[in-house]
Amino acid sequence: MGGGKAGLPRSARLCLVVLLGLLAPLLGLHRRAAADEIDGAIVKLRRARAYKARLSAALLLAQNGEPRAIMALARAVEHDPQRLVRRLAALSLARALDAATDGEVRRAGFQSLKRASRRDRDRGVRRSAQLALDRLRGGRAARAPDRGYAYRPSSLDPSPDGRIFVHLGVPGDTSRALPPGGGDALLAAVRGTLRMHAPEYELTAGAPPTRAELATRRLRGYTIVTSVARVELAPNGAFTDVKCTVSVRVGPWSGRDGNERMAAEESASASGNGRVTSSPTGTRRAAVECAVAVAEELAARQVVPFLRRLSSPRSR
Repeated sequence: MGGGKAGLPRSARLCLVVLLGLLAPLLGLHRRAAADEIDGAIVKLRRARAYKARLSAALLLAQNGEPRAIMALARAVEHDPQRLVRRLAALSLARALDAATDGEVRRAGFQSLKRASRRDRDRGVRRSAQLALDRLRGGRAARAPDRGYAYRPSSLDPSPDGRIFVHLGVPGDTSRALPPGGGDALLAAVRGTLRMHAPEYELTAGAPPTRAELATRRLRGYTIVTSVARVELAPNGAFTDVKCTVSVRVGPWSGRDGNERMAAEESASASGNGRVTSSPTGTRRAAVECAVAVAEELAARQVVPFLRRLSSPRSR
């Protein structure tokens, strides 16, 4: 056909133009809101007093490949005062850095991880930084960081029969509500609680022992598994209440070549609930904060006393 325009009739084209004109400001607002969220997370990671708030900020920045997010994580790896935040920042860099990352930013991230892997005062941070480097280099990415604690008998109980090895299993999330990195935050929280509330448990080096190694060292093995069972969201005015249910299970463990088993008086489980108020856009990070808080409480008030009973003379 001759000189007419093919496609939508004029009235439809006009409606489309009007619709796009209405959407353009909304899209701009969305971009600005996302940028503001990243800026807020960067400020929180650097200045928040509560380490849980800094953990939450690191989780958000790990999901963003922007140079400013990566630089904030690189700084946290070396300078955050809390070792759990430094560990999570190191693992977050492994997710945030990729082939499309600006060369200078990528080098800065690698240098921070290298320095942390060699110089950090905490062995767990050094291991996490090295694991992140291995992942980025395509090396032994599947190798998990050490998750074990071995009981160091006190002078009041020198018997080898009182020594137990505790393996921290990979956290579960049946709620499927945690963002990437949420399991790392849970694992770090339980590990940190053990170190804080049970200094008689010392972090071991290397991979967890096998069944034969446990027998040779006369260690009784146990495992701790944390799981997020449920996350619920409830509107609360301009905010959202994030409620979570977390469980922790302790059971006999036969080494890295065996499985957990249930046994009377040697197995236990506990669960707890928590609530965090969040902005509607921050519910996934709030779910991590909620789960971490409940896991720490359970580990301190339930798991640590149970482990001490297991290693006491009366339990043998």
